[in-house]
Formats: sequence, structure tokens, C-alpha cells
Amino acid sequence: MSYIPVQKIKPQNAAWVDVFVTYRDDREKGADFSPKNANAKLVQQRYCDMKKLMNVERIIMPRPTHGSQIYANNPLTDEFQAPFCDKRQNADMIYIDAVNVAGAFAPADCAVVVIMDKAKRAIGILHLGWRGLVKKNIEIYFNKFMPEPDECQVYVALFASQNFHLRPDEVVEFKNLDERLFTERVGENGLFDMKKLLTEQLNHVGVSSNRIEFHPDNTLTSDKYFSYSGGDEFARFLVAAKIVGDKFADISQSMEGEND
Repeated sequence: MSYIPVQKIKPQNAAWVDVFVTYRDDREKGADFSPKNANAKLVQQRYCDMKKLMNVERIIMPRPTHGSQIYANNPLTDEFQAPFCDKRQNADMIYIDAVNVAGAFAPADCAVVVIMDKAKRAIGILHLGWRGLVKKNIEIYFNKFMPEPDECQVYVALFASQNFHLRPDEVVEFKNLDERLFTERVGENGLFDMKKLLTEQLNHVGVSSNRIEFHPDNTLTSDKYFSYSGGDEFARFLVAAKIVGDKFADISQSMEGEND
């Protein structure tokens, strides 16, 4: 098994869910999970190893396009959503209500938002960049699956937080966006407050701020993670989440494997 630096996170008040975030350390500088990596065999091996570490049968990882499509886990089609599968569907939101399955995205500045619906024992995993926030994908997800906000906990994994830089051509797409969401405007450029907009959109669908938990790190300020804005054009780390089943095994002692 290859060595993969990974954080296993227990979101607050949601012991039935595990979140996993990979990172770079002194031993493994390039723990890249991008399907675009030139060494495809190595990355595929990392996904196989992550399945073992997470104790799941499958990783569902549709192809994100910054759109509003949703993939709901289905035994008939799940196998086609595996990383590197040519038949992967385009989707930026995943709905999972089964054990032994993990949903994942490989971001490099976008947020991965895990919505945990205790009443339905289901989770949503949303890949949200600024385009997904402008398209109000959080509201789209809640309108489709109708989770009860008072029964939901939300974990927001790594992303470029308050000072996310937008180029002039990107700012144009924010024609109707509240100027208060920019922490600074320099000419036509803007620094965008993603954390603030995430919180406001979750509040809008009824999730109170005390039910929202943010990962403490920021991809723009920490060298532990790949960052598109920081110069990592293709490299990606992995964020995954799963529902903990009866057969869940404690992997805390097996996070470090041996190099192949």
C-alpha cells in the first residue's frame, strides 16, 4: 500500500459520518489525486489505497464542471462514477444514502461541502467554487432532497477562503452579486469572500451558523494543499466523505502504509 498523508475528521454532532482530506507532508510532497496527472497508474493506485483506508467498496467521483448537476448513488451506475472511468457523469453534487460507499471530489481551491441529514441518514457532497455559489447550488440541492435544516450538520472542507482572487473576466460573471461579498476591489479585480457567501447561502436554506463547521486551513495560505490560484494548475488533493456503517473499522492505526 502506498503512503498517503490523510486527515480523518469527525464532524461535530455527526458521529455517523467520516470526512477524509489528503495533504502533502515532508515525506510525500506530491500526493496528487488529479486524473490529469501524467503518472496515471500511480494516481489510480492511490485511489485503490484510499478505498482500503476508508473501508469502502467504491468511491463515487463524477466529473465536476462547475455546473448544477447531481449524481445520486445507484448500484446500477455507481461503477461508472469511479475515478478514471470514461463513462463518468458530469456532476458537482453527490447524494449518498448507502454505507460502504464514499463520495469524493479532487479540488484545488473550491470548497467541498458535506451536508449531513441525520433524519434521512444521507449525505450530500457538493463541489462548490464561486460559480457554483453564484448558481446557488446549495439551494438547488435542498430543493431536490428536502433535508430538514434543523436535522442537518454541515462540514466545509478546504478551500480558498476570504481572499479568493477573481480576474476581470470572472468579475463580469458577478453582475448581480452584492458588492459586500468582495473584501477588496482593485480596479476591475476583486477579492471574493467565499466563506461569507457559503454561510449566507446555508443560512438562507435554514441551516443555522452553529450547525456549520469549517476546516481550519486555507488552500491559498497553506503549502500542505494544492492550490490552482497558487500555481498548481493540474494537481489536486482529495476530499471524501462516507456514512459510517456497522462494519466500519477503525483505520486510525493504518494511515501510514509502506511505499510501493
